[in-house]
Amino acid sequence: MTISPPAALLGARAPRYRSVPPAVSSAGEEAVDLLKSAGRPPDDWQADALVDALAEREDGRWASSEVGLVVARQNGKGDILLGKALHSLYLTPVKLILWSAHEFKTVREMFLRVRETIDGCADLSRRVKTIRTSHGEEGVELRDGSRLNFVARSGGSGRGFSPEELLWDEAYALTDDQVAAQMPSTSAQPNPQIWYASSHPLVMSLVLRRICKRGRSGGAGLTYLEWAADKEASLDDRQAWVDANPGYGIRISEESIVRELGSMDPDDFARERLGVVELDEEQVVRAIDLELWKTLVDLKTARPAGPAVAVDTTPDRAFSAIGTGGVARDGRMHVDVLEHRAGTGWVVDEAVKRATELDACAVVLDPTGPAGSFIKEFNKRGFVTEPDKRKRQRQLHILGAREAAQAHGAFVDLANNNRLRHRDRLELNKALAGAKTRPLADAAAWSRKDSSVDISPLVAVTEAAYGFATYGAAEKPKRKPKFAFG
Repeated sequence: MTISPPAALLGARAPRYRSVPPAVSSAGEEAVDLLKSAGRPPDDWQADALVDALAEREDGRWASSEVGLVVARQNGKGDILLGKALHSLYLTPVKLILWSAHEFKTVREMFLRVRETIDGCADLSRRVKTIRTSHGEEGVELRDGSRLNFVARSGGSGRGFSPEELLWDEAYALTDDQVAAQMPSTSAQPNPQIWYASSHPLVMSLVLRRICKRGRSGGAGLTYLEWAADKEASLDDRQAWVDANPGYGIRISEESIVRELGSMDPDDFARERLGVVELDEEQVVRAIDLELWKTLVDLKTARPAGPAVAVDTTPDRAFSAIGTGGVARDGRMHVDVLEHRAGTGWVVDEAVKRATELDACAVVLDPTGPAGSFIKEFNKRGFVTEPDKRKRQRQLHILGAREAAQAHGAFVDLANNNRLRHRDRLELNKALAGAKTRPLADAAAWSRKDSSVDISPLVAVTEAAYGFATYGAAEKPKRKPKFAFG
């Protein structure tokens, strides 16, 4: 059942922060009309955003070369991007638009939305030369040569292209390396425009935080639109919900927000649903510098053979994670988050499945944490501390208290000495950004209790790296190994 908010609240749709450079006209109305003709009429607030973003100077160029669009998830920013992309593709001389996102699933979803819109409108579809659907090569090309390409971001994605316009979706995950790879490609264009579209920034969202700071202070050359609640408002204030969510009562119901309020961590709810973010909050953790962590991303090196697998669960057992760690042929420890889901009922089945598929050297868990309750289930599946190969048993390693500290210290050392690589998982990045440590004898370990976020992904990969160091065999390196554990 959809619960609509009181009618008195529905009028508030304006952004809390709005900065638009001087302009004499706007192509936004053209974009709005295009969406209407394609059967996707925008909401009033979406139409207003297009008018602001596509404002023009007297010489016909964009009033702003950059656009920041920040609004909580599921409100409908995707349709604003759709209007922008279709306008540039069909109604301007722009020859190449590059639309990117952090995750391929988002890229794919937006491509399908564009394709559905074009296929459903005869006026648009008759101008299409080809629509590419191959994985990683999604895009639309018109008969006049104009192209709209979709890419999932990585450190070097976008190099080799010369787009006039960049649409950076999921900008909370945008990194300086990715900006450096793509932004210079627009420099020689006569009328470029770059969009940063996102929900509100995380601690590690350094690029988006800079955009938000510029936008909130009315920075030059930037059209900035951000919807957020008053930071002093209480979490259950319905007016705050409306202020931060222009799609409230349209595609987001009161019922769904009530559910989120009851289930989410209060700080997460304040950021994700109300847009309450302190842009100057601390951005560096004590153990591993976040700027350093970003340099350790590796999406290309083949996954190591025979890794260790580890499991961890939050203290309230609300979320669990499965991590893996192993030394690849480059001689470095490679870690990854295999699964991160709600609850605990799935953990043992999934961990056994992954360990078997990967021919893992060991499964690791910390008996002093919530994951200790899985020991008996692993034993039933043939994972024991002293395996008998004749019975096809496999190694289960139960961390001692001192080992937990050793695992933490070794993981930090690997990262700080450029001997570790990860695959840029959002849940792992977020865990590291909010992780705190606890004293353990004369050392330290990750603290589930004191950390401000779910750190189960971080704990899992830390323990997996230790498990591989204990039981694993590194692949023959292509060059002299740089890996040393402990």
